[in-house]
This record gives sequence, C-alpha cells and structure tokens, in this order.
Amino acid sequence: MKSIVDLKSTTFESVKTDLEAWVRAKPENARWLDFYEGSAGQTVIELCAGLAAYDAFKIGMAERELTLDFAVSRTSYLMRASALGYPVNRPSAPILRLTVSSPDPYVLWEKEEPVGMLFDQYKLALTSSQAIGSGTITVDVYVGCWKEYSEVSGKNEDFARIYIEDEHVENVLENRFFMTVGGNNVPVTHLAEELDPTNALVKTTIEGIFLQFGDGVDGRRLAAELIELSYLSTPGRAALDPGKGAVATSDIRLNFGTVTDVQILFPGYRPDSNEKIRALAPAYYSTRRAMVSKYDHENMALSYAGNLVSACASPSGNGVPCEVDIAYLFDDEHLMTAVEKDLFVQYLNEFKMAGETIRAIDPVRVGLDIDMTVVIDDGETDPDISLQIQEIVEERTMKLGGVFYMGEIVRKVSQLNGVLRVYLEHPSSDYDLDCREYLALDLFDVKLTGNDKIQIQHDPSNEGYIES
Repeated sequence: MKSIVDLKSTTFESVKTDLEAWVRAKPENARWLDFYEGSAGQTVIELCAGLAAYDAFKIGMAERELTLDFAVSRTSYLMRASALGYPVNRPSAPILRLTVSSPDPYVLWEKEEPVGMLFDQYKLALTSSQAIGSGTITVDVYVGCWKEYSEVSGKNEDFARIYIEDEHVENVLENRFFMTVGGNNVPVTHLAEELDPTNALVKTTIEGIFLQFGDGVDGRRLAAELIELSYLSTPGRAALDPGKGAVATSDIRLNFGTVTDVQILFPGYRPDSNEKIRALAPAYYSTRRAMVSKYDHENMALSYAGNLVSACASPSGNGVPCEVDIAYLFDDEHLMTAVEKDLFVQYLNEFKMAGETIRAIDPVRVGLDIDMTVVIDDGETDPDISLQIQEIVEERTMKLGGVFYMGEIVRKVSQLNGVLRVYLEHPSSDYDLDCREYLALDLFDVKLTGNDKIQIQHDPSNEGYIES
C-alpha cells in the first residue's frame, strides 16, 4: 500500500504539501472546499502535518542518541560505552595523611564511623579501622564515608542484577568495595571478560551501579540469598574544590584531637565526562584491552580515572629492554603523587604484554609566548578574531610530544575572515617536543590593526618581523 506521505518528508511544509496533494488526487476531491487558510479542512491538514513533523523530529533525535558523536543524554553515553566494553569511571576519593595531636585515651576507631569533616561539608573516614591513642599520631583518611547496604534477593535466576542507587560509589574496588552473598565473600570486577563462577560485575549507571551476576559459569549465580555490601561513597575530586586543590589544617575538623599537618596522598578524581567517553570509548574498544602498539598504550593510559588530556608512550629512557615510559598530562597540570603513580601503573599492568615493565613519567611544562600583529580589513569589526586566534593556538597546546609548527599557526590565522596579513614576532622557531614535554600558553599578545595603520620592516636578525 502506497504511503499517503512521502517517507522522506520530515518538515511541516513538506508533509502539509503531501497531504494536500493526496486530498486533491481523491475522486471526490470536488467535495473538499476547505483549501483556504483558516478553514476547518485546512486546519485538520495542518494539525496532521504538525504531528508528523514532531514525530519525525523525535525519531531523528532518538537516532542521534544512538551515537556517541551526537548524543546529549548522559544515559546514552553510558549505554554506548557499555556496548563498547568501556568501564566508565566513577569518582575516586582523595586520600589525606593527617598528623594529629590526640589527648584522648586509647580507643579502637572503626572505619565505618566518620572521624571528622572537610570544609564543614564532606565527611572523612579512616582507610581502615585503627587504634587511636594519646599523643602525636598519623592517620590516613578518605574524603567520603563508608556505607552499608543489604537485601534478601528474591531472584533465583541466571544473570540477575541488583541496583544500588548511589552515584558516589567509589571507582576503585580493591579494599573499598566489599560484598558477601549468603555469608560468603564475593569479589567484583569492572571487566566482563574477567567473570568466573565466583565473582560479579559492577556497571556504572546514571545514578548508581548495577551488580551483574551470572549463570554459574560467567559470573556467580544469584539465588534467594542475603546480599550485604560495605563500600566507600565519595564526592571525588570535587571535595577539594573549596580549597582550590589544597587543604590546610584549619579546613579539617576531627572528632578526636587537633590536626597539626596535612598531606594529600591522592587528590581524587572526577567521574568521566561525556566528552571523555565520546573521545575515548571507541579507541579503548580498538585496543581490545591489550597494550601492543604505542597507541594502545596511550589509549589505555587515557582510560584511567581522572581528567587526563594527553598521554605519550615511548621506549624507556634508561635503555632497558621491554620497559615503556608513559608520560601523562592532567587538565589541571598536577603531578602525580607516589600513591597516584602506584595506582596508575597497577591499572596499566592489567593490560601489558608478558615481560613488559611500565613506568609513569612526570610531564615537563614548556611555556609558550605568542606575540603577533594581525592586519585586518579596514571594514572588519568582528570582535571574536582574537578569540579565534587563541583557539587556534590552544588546539595545539596541552599535548605531549610532537612538533609545534609556527608556520601552521600563521597559515590558520591567515585564513580567518577579515585577516589580511599576519606578522609573527614570537616565537621565531618551531618546537620539537619529546614524549614527556608539552606546551602551555603563558603569554598571548595579539595586536589587531587596520591595513592603513601599520608599516612593517624586515627584522635584521631574521627572526620574524617588527613594527616600525
């Protein structure tokens, strides 16, 4: 049966035209006298056209949500990442080492009991139960709190799953997520291929996690049993935002003693952003979780928790066979602590080749000063030219390794609308960066001038151009 409306018609006007043509083609079309605007018949046609256009829009948006490139909903990103086997990172708790002067007598403090507050906003919890005595002591604390959950499962079936509604479940599972089923410890994993008859899979959702059980072969089978959880719930790196990444002793209020010194052992990480999932999930999938090539190493490093914006792998600078240096770069340019490096290398060791050794290498910042004069058309008044030039430069910064070609910058700027000529004064040469180096913009000085307001003479040192 032929469709009344062309299946390619998706707009109001095109559907309306199709409906009017259908009415006119009917044998009894002479009885339809309501083709004029505002008539009852035309109103019916326009209503149908509006509904069809709306449905077409909804279908189009739904199709866009199926792809990482055009998705908007957070749920769509999580679904596509799951389909590609990419384990979306949740927040990771900052770890603080506190030196405390405690007047209290000896007491055993259980880790489930909060020990204080950070910025009077975030709870602090011991990393493990600890004896607290009088005098000067040192304790390690998570920014977060331990939570417990239990339920009696009524599901006696293959591949059952349990939903935990808590978007702050700690990303690191080892020593921070404990589960017993029927009184027996059940290990958990982020990776589906690691499922065996004894464990369960943890999957990130929009507002919590799913605990995915199996059939007794791929994952432990769940029967009518008591499930008990003890896990760390944390705001992640966001907890350090009030102090702009730093913590003073006065920012901490303990339930015992006074803090005399604080050290950040691990700064914590934020959950994966939609942008990170969009860029990284396909590359992660292509590695098949095995670091073979240089790009496999870099993509696996970028999949680590936190806002890593660049990674670069190279043979070890020590000249040791089968040793690989992986340089990292965070969006805030912070250097990893010793604890961070241990966790980073531990994560990568899960995917390395047999006999390979991984080393985490600190990045080296190379400051970039941009000083140029840009001649614009006298009639050009676009205030965004400077911003566009800065975006061109910043696209090539905050990346480890590679070559920064100044000629490419000049060419890109010259192609902007309204730009007539570009005179670059600094830098005067390209930057050839090794694997651990990256450029960061220190100075951005762009002078915009009209074509009749500048005279240029050649620089005798042949290092660019100068304004006369």
